[in-house]
Amino acid sequence: MKHKLWNLFMKIMGVPFWCTAILGLFLLSASLLGIRSYAVLSGSMEPAISTGSVVLVNTDRRDPVVGDVITYRLGKNLVTHRVSRVLDDAYETRGDANDLPDGEPVTPGQIIGCVSTAIPYLGYVIFFLRSKKGMLLMGAFLLLYLFTVCTSELFKIREESRA
Repeated sequence: MKHKLWNLFMKIMGVPFWCTAILGLFLLSASLLGIRSYAVLSGSMEPAISTGSVVLVNTDRRDPVVGDVITYRLGKNLVTHRVSRVLDDAYETRGDANDLPDGEPVTPGQIIGCVSTAIPYLGYVIFFLRSKKGMLLMGAFLLLYLFTVCTSELFKIREESRA
């Protein structure tokens, strides 16, 4: 019974570690395919894209049409808004929740790419994992997971030596 509880504990401790590892591999492989991920910080695109979502942006696609959602640079910031009108040499954009278009048109050089999909709430997880508390927590989970794996192996060796 004690051994079964220990195995269950070890499996539970591995869940946060493996979930984070899988998420990291997904985001890394997506970036190799020209897809970048960005967290949405405001509600200007709600209800289509909510605050705390992660948008996956196809960086190979920089020729939006009216209705496409794009991510572009505005100074040091990134903005994700919908193209509302195509001008001669720029694009007029507007957040879905905003009544008026953005102040200045977006030039092709500012565009990072077109948004292919949005994953709700994942941005909150990423923000937390990038914080000091999140890194400490993940480090603690990793150490605890490694401890449980090593201890489990020691239990197996001890049981085999008794047999």
